Amino acid sequence: MVFAGPSLCRGDLEAIDPALFEVRPPIRRGDIPAVVSAGYRTIGIIDGEFYQRLSVSPKEVLAALYAGCAVVGGASMGALRAAELYPYGMVGVGEIYRWYRSGKVTRDDDVAVTYAVVDDGEYRVLNTPMVNVMWLTQTAGASGWLDPHTRRRITLAARRIPWARRTWRGICLDAGLGEDLSTAILDFAADPAHNLKRLDALAVLDALSSFDGTMALVQT
Repeated sequence: MVFAGPSLCRGDLEAIDPALFEVRPPIRRGDIPAVVSAGYRTIGIIDGEFYQRLSVSPKEVLAALYAGCAVVGGASMGALRAAELYPYGMVGVGEIYRWYRSGKVTRDDDVAVTYAVVDDGEYRVLNTPMVNVMWLTQTAGASGWLDPHTRRRITLAARRIPWARRTWRGICLDAGLGEDLSTAILDFAADPAHNLKRLDALAVLDALSSFDGTMALVQT
């Protein structure tokens, strides 16, 4: 079972083998007890509700672990819960999980997104999560594309903007970047291959695919 949401592109969702995963919307409070009661014993958590509805609680995940379930998380809500619960057996996957474990990121809203669901079921993300800003500046720094001063301006600008209103266009404007550089950043960020939340979500899918037997995948 897959509780899938905006961390994955429409093409990613369509590529999921229905023989492996049943696709459902992002996880919320009460979903884990339901899938455990239904007999699922491998649960993946990627996306989940943050502010729209009650979030999946650590106690719910702990109850699943104590019931003998394997729980894997990454990318968004899954990374948060895995960083909290790895001492109790939850498995974390991906860069964002490692960032929470190390303290590089500490805020829940660093992975939060607002989104709309369009008529064909596609998720349209309306803001830029801070982890994607950090990933772009880190990647651009490693390749020598952005100098340290510009990376700092971008990061500070992103932090000044409330998470729900943060967009790449707004970041570039607040940072005072020129038109050419802003266009280059917008083009880079628009490529799904540069979306860290998506990359980590795919890593969770890969990890779950290695499990045998019945599985539930909870995504956000």
